[in-house]
Amino acid sequence: FRAVAEYMRSREYRKVNREVYVVKQTGYDGHDGNLADGLFSSANGALRNFIETLKTEGLWNNTVIMMGSDFGRSLNSNSNGGSDHAWGGNYFMVGGSVKGGRVLGKYPTPLSPENDRWIGRGRFIPTTPWDAVWNGVANWMGVHSEEDLDYALPNRGSFDKCDLLYDKDLFTDGACDCTGCSGVTWPPTVTPNPTNNPTNAGPTPNPTTTAPTTSSTTASTTTASPTPSTLPLQD
Repeated sequence: FRAVAEYMRSREYRKVNREVYVVKQTGYDGHDGNLADGLFSSANGALRNFIETLKTEGLWNNTVIMMGSDFGRSLNSNSNGGSDHAWGGNYFMVGGSVKGGRVLGKYPTPLSPENDRWIGRGRFIPTTPWDAVWNGVANWMGVHSEEDLDYALPNRGSFDKCDLLYDKDLFTDGACDCTGCSGVTWPPTVTPNPTNNPTNAGPTPNPTTTAPTTSSTTASTTTASPTPSTLPLQD
């Protein structure tokens, strides 16, 4: 994060107005136990310092940080007290212009085999594609036409258009006048609904950015930063 902040400070000298950085933190492939506590603490401290630097430099409102992972983790623990590879997971986005305080997607209720997205061992088929989130981020960075979005996200056509997010869905200053869908298949919820049918073991902790996720071997944080002059670009 320190290196990313230095590069961002030099953007005018390098004559760039949009950039994407990837920061990784490994160690989350916890088949032999829950290793997340120490990793989360380290990631949280690094994120806090990075965000403070962005605010000091006047870059916070023009930056979005997305936490991601290559795969999820099983909600059921294995015989070693750890978790195994899965599919769906929970991820977060933060930034000065992000519409925060919301959960986007559909909470898996019930957390049991009765759920039609349960595929065994506490693993769920995702309800929200990564392409949906990146669709909104690409909008925010100035990619607006359907043709350009298809080029940037070649798999977005595999999903219902109503499931795609646009910059107005994610950012307070989203400006894309896009022809999307009048509704969304999975509308946002403020808080997850509780279930009376939990799995035998509780879920593994959710990731944090450079922040990793308990969901995989490697978690990465992507930082994108368009300049205010190009895009009129909450805690």
